[in-house]
Amino acid sequence: MRINTNMSALRSCYQLNRANDRLSASLERLSSGYKINSAEDSPVGAAMSQKMKTQLRGLDRAIQNASDGISVVETAEGALNEVTEMIQRMRQLSVQGANGTMSAQDRQSLMDEISQLQNEIDRISNDTEYNTRGLINGELSRRTYTDMPGVRSTYISDAVPAGAYKVIVNREATYSTLTSNPVDVPVTGIEVDGTINVNGESVAIEKGDTIDEVLDKIKGVADLSDISVNYDGTNITFKSDILGSNYPIEINCTKELAEKLGLEMKLSAQGTDANIELDTAANNIFKFPDSTTLEVDGNNITFSASGGFEMRVAIDEGTIAAQSVVTVRALDIGTMVIQMGANEGQVMDINIPEVSCAAMGLDKLNLHTEAGCDRANDC
Repeated sequence: MRINTNMSALRSCYQLNRANDRLSASLERLSSGYKINSAEDSPVGAAMSQKMKTQLRGLDRAIQNASDGISVVETAEGALNEVTEMIQRMRQLSVQGANGTMSAQDRQSLMDEISQLQNEIDRISNDTEYNTRGLINGELSRRTYTDMPGVRSTYISDAVPAGAYKVIVNREATYSTLTSNPVDVPVTGIEVDGTINVNGESVAIEKGDTIDEVLDKIKGVADLSDISVNYDGTNITFKSDILGSNYPIEINCTKELAEKLGLEMKLSAQGTDANIELDTAANNIFKFPDSTTLEVDGNNITFSASGGFEMRVAIDEGTIAAQSVVTVRALDIGTMVIQMGANEGQVMDINIPEVSCAAMGLDKLNLHTEAGCDRANDC
């Protein structure tokens, strides 16, 4: 038996297969646009190619993330622009109210507009959202907490490093308070005419006014200065509604009327601000910067230092004992994290503090008096 082999045909078939393989590879490269389409083209090149493709896809997604972050900032900016316009209007109204030509009715109209502006600022703060996430209601601000109930950290700037900061509360703020001597007003009515002035606002007391009518008139002018008036059947007590030294009580009264109401012709009282100091113990791990200064308004304290360091703390009335050491802890969580790159750690934090009237100190504006308008100008 004999086997014949056609070597010429085999060689031709071999060369044809090689040409077909090269043609297929060329067509695959032409159609895909890639030099390396599989690991058999170049194992090392294929690995590098897949890594680059991963980076490119990640960068494409990161670009979209950045666009979303820009949209978040633009949405918040639009809301903040509206709030800024309202604050500017409040400032304009306070300057207008400080003018002595304004009547009580005029100032009441100013306060009505101030109340509307306050409500609108708080509404914008609560309702401004992006994809159901609140933007300027404090949801995107850095988280802080204290180790003592009744003491709240209301704001920290980006320049405050994460850590624990200790302060010593020597005492809380107090109210401005005045108490009269026993009142001498018969049931038939007061026996003298006169005028009483409370923080610059005067009211006339007429002969024959009953004690209830006298108190109603006094309360009418005291309310304009955020002062409460109470009568226990013997003494009249004047008390500021707001803590701190910035809300004093000043009373001027004609002589005869003062004697009947148990007052002196001139009386004044001034509350005190909270007394707080930094805990500078040598064993503290975290310390306030050496340039730290304190600004106190009632039970609200602001710690400031160079480089943009700022921290605000508020004490709830009657919740803390004197000589208490309070630790305020600042964390690096709570902000909106935007993934700006394709790799780990390539992020940017969006930190937007709460923008409400309470957070900005605009919730206690009082334009009923010139003194109140002057205080509003400093806000």
